Formats: sequence, C-alpha cells, structure tokens
Amino acid sequence: MATIFICALFSFFHYGFSFMQILQGGRAYLILFSFWFLKRQSCKDIKWVIKILFFLTYITAILYVLQVVFKVPLLPYGETKIDPGTGLLRMYNEPIFLVQFIFLTCLFPEYVRTTYSNSKFIRFAPMVLLVALLLTQSRMYTFMSLAFLCIGLLIKGKMGKTFKIAILITIVILPLSSVLSDRIEGANTSQDLKSVFSGDYKKSVTSGGALEGSLSYRFAWVYERTEYLKNRPISEKLFGLGIISESQVSTINKLYRFRIGIPDPESGYVQQIGTPDISYGSFIASFGYLGAIVCILFWFSICRYLYKNRKLHPFVFSYSIYIMFCFVASFTGGYLIFKNLVMPFLLIALVNNKKYNISINTNDSSFNRHNKSLYQPSVLGIK
Repeated sequence: MATIFICALFSFFHYGFSFMQILQGGRAYLILFSFWFLKRQSCKDIKWVIKILFFLTYITAILYVLQVVFKVPLLPYGETKIDPGTGLLRMYNEPIFLVQFIFLTCLFPEYVRTTYSNSKFIRFAPMVLLVALLLTQSRMYTFMSLAFLCIGLLIKGKMGKTFKIAILITIVILPLSSVLSDRIEGANTSQDLKSVFSGDYKKSVTSGGALEGSLSYRFAWVYERTEYLKNRPISEKLFGLGIISESQVSTINKLYRFRIGIPDPESGYVQQIGTPDISYGSFIASFGYLGAIVCILFWFSICRYLYKNRKLHPFVFSYSIYIMFCFVASFTGGYLIFKNLVMPFLLIALVNNKKYNISINTNDSSFNRHNKSLYQPSVLGIK
C-alpha cells in the first residue's frame, strides 16, 4: 500500500498528473482496502462463497464447452475467432476460476463429493473442467495448468492418486490431441520460442521487424519500456512511468510513443503503460523496478502464507498451488493483478478465523454434517 501511495505522489509531482487522473488510473488498487472488510467474514460465509463459486464455475465450464462445440456464444463477452492452427472456434470467455477448481477437484475429489454433492453430476466435474481448459486452445495456459496440477499431486505425496489423475488427463487429452498439435504447429510455437531465446524479438523494437508469435510480442513489449527507462533519471527507473488511465490519451502521448502494444480498433492508439499480456511488464511500467520488486514480494508472501497453512483446508492448498502457477503464467498473461486479490484475502481470513480453528477441534454440528475427519491432514492426503 505504501509503495502505491509513493508512486501516486511521484506521478503527481514528477509527471504533473492531476489527482483525478491518478485516481482513475489507480482505482483498481483500491481493492487492497477490501482486506479489512474480508478478514471479518466468518468461516461459514467463506466456505459458502467457495461452494457457490464452484457451482458457478462448473456450470459456466459446461456452457463454455457447448458454445465451442455448437459454435454459438452462450456466455457474455463471447468474442469469437477461428483459430488458424486448429480451424476451431476459439472463445475468450472461459470461467475465471477454471484453473483453481481444476486443482481442487483433481487434488481433493473426496472433499468435493462429500462437501458439495456425491451425485454423478459432480463426479464428472474434473473431466468437464479439463475439457474446458483444453478448448481454450491456449498453449502455455494449458500446459502450465497441467504441469502445476502434477506438482500439486506430488506435493500431496499420493502416488496412487497421481496415477489415477494421470489416467484421467490422458483420457481427456487423447481425443483432443490433434487439436493441441495443430494449435502448436499453426501458432509457430517453435519459431516463437526461438525468437525469445535468441533475442530476435528485440529487432521489432530497434528496426521494426516482425514478431514471430505471442510470446515474442510480450517480451518485446517489456523490452521497449525497459530500454526507455534505461536512459531516464533514476527516479523514473525506481517509480515507473506513472499511474494514469490509458483513456487519458492526450496526456500520455505527450510523454510516450511506444510502438508495441494493444491498438485501439477505432483510433489506432497503442496502450502505453499497461497490458493484460504480461504482469511483470505492467509492474515495471506502472511502478518502476522498485515497485515491481515490492509487488512480486507481496504476492510471494501471500503464496508462502497459504502454502504454510495448506493443511487447514483443501482450497487453501489448491490456491497456494494456483499462485505458484500464476508466477510462471504471468510471463504470458495478467495473472498477478490486484483485482485477483479478493480470493487470497478470503483464504487468509479463513486461515486466521477463530471459528474455523474451533471447528476442527470441537463437535460443531454443522461441521460434523460434512464429516469432521475430512479436514484432517491424514485424510486429505497432505503430509
């Protein structure tokens, strides 16, 4: 919070942005204040929120799969695009909590069936969620999700269950293996990676060369901003390009003329400071190198705290694995962003809530109704 406040003051005094411009550009960071409200929520309310989010995510995943199959938008923000690699309809409105609940349903299937429902409808949840993940047709998003699912299984130490989940993933992936193969080949994945490791993406900044793929674009975006900061005063290196909304086009264009970014379809204006494509780049551009380090350490402390207390609840365990996933996935997307802090704040409250600590040591009727032994580390399979 202090770092953001300092960056806001820097934007006001150094760049001359008005108070309203800074407030408009930094309104997303106001979510940090929600922690003082969320930490007061009871254990019962937090579990209810997680349960509702699970069912909403599951139902949304079903609709997401159906809209790809029938090529008809069934969900809001149904931007459609035919993927050139697979020839399939690609939708960008996948469930927000898709990966989190893949981890929960695959790592703790007994908990999901015992706590939510033991019906066949719920038993199919892991498979449906995995199919929805594959149909996003996002290379890094899919492979990293499956990789961290395997890491979660290994951390639990249940080799037998790991083998069962591996079979489930194989059953889901095999029918769609051609889709993944076509997606990788059609997106020039090998050339994209080669461009990143060889540094060829820098040519797009220095000489206007073409970019090989989406990963090259992300690295070029960061490189262009860091090259600019290299020749700027130390204060700008530390505190960034300023906190201001991209809607303030006239003000921003007086300061920056970056070429690489997401263009507005109507005006052609290229986003200068923020991007949804790589979290680390946004941190450096908005808050500078000092602010970026503080933001990364902030997320690391949340991950460390949840992982340290992972035995208290299955979703705490699952979400700690998800934040680990976010640290890697943030090279290809905006996962470590402040609007995603609500759930970590709720889980921190869950860990700290005295009612929850009492519930695992007493014969509370509502607790026993969901099988008290389920929450014990030996049953959860957590070492």
